[in-house]
Amino acid sequence: MEWELELCGPSGLNGFMNLIFYGIYQLGEASLSALLEAGFEVALVITKPDDPNGKPQPVRMLAEAMGIPCLAPDRMSDPALEAGYRKTGAGAALVAGFHRKIPLNLLTIPPMGTVNVHGSLLPAYRGPTPWKHALLYGERETGATAHVMNEVMDTGDILHQERIPIFDDDTAGTLFDRTCAVAARVSVAVCRDLAAGTLRRREQDESRAFYYPNLTDPQCRIHWDWPSERIHNWVRGLNPRPGAWTMAAGHRHRVWAVARSAEPAFGAPGSLRVNGERGWLVSTGDGTLRILEITVEGGGPNLARMAPGGAFT
Repeated sequence: MEWELELCGPSGLNGFMNLIFYGIYQLGEASLSALLEAGFEVALVITKPDDPNGKPQPVRMLAEAMGIPCLAPDRMSDPALEAGYRKTGAGAALVAGFHRKIPLNLLTIPPMGTVNVHGSLLPAYRGPTPWKHALLYGERETGATAHVMNEVMDTGDILHQERIPIFDDDTAGTLFDRTCAVAARVSVAVCRDLAAGTLRRREQDESRAFYYPNLTDPQCRIHWDWPSERIHNWVRGLNPRPGAWTMAAGHRHRVWAVARSAEPAFGAPGSLRVNGERGWLVSTGDGTLRILEITVEGGGPNLARMAPGGAFT
């Protein structure tokens, strides 16, 4: 049976200033920084352990620099989490890009509830990398949504949203930077509304809801019989990670940037030809694209060493 937390009514700004914060990486760091700059008192930060390669969690580093207690449990069932919650007496919890399921026993502790900030215009693009999928599927705008947190991820009532445009030259990297910025603004806005007792809730329209998991490596392959626009979106939506890929001369190539071309189609989709000083063109399902940036894996031949008349597969 699905459970949904009821957000309590107003308790006054001073009573709400005590927050528990969950977050990881850049989105979490941006939101935590914005909350602190806005004057909210964060009593406890929960993040994940540092990366196995030794790279520290930026959220942990920020919390420690500000003198905020920080927990980084290996397991969300760690009893220290509940003990830490109850010790703070926090009025509410805010989650920003945490990417781990929070147990029900923790969601129910803060008297004013738990709010999640998601990097899309819910109910569109539920899942871990919504900005990437918005690019992959050719959206012209995205944004961030604050919603009530419940046991089913990304499904609770919407509390606050802000939209941002997607530009034609955006990649997943540039769009993620702007998504972090809008998520930080939404984090502050929803906490202010919650403190003032002015939140308005609306249910998500399940008929428009889709969940998008992370793509597997085989799914990142380019299909050259797709329309040029779809391939263009696919390439930029997978830049900088993991990179859209294709095969040529028996070697995998990562395609990082392409541009639309007015040149007519030639040969079968994937066919390559040199177009003078303007570089390589590749035939698609409905026209051509110009290859702007490409790398080859494993020491194979780059495009400059390939014979004209080659092809991507």
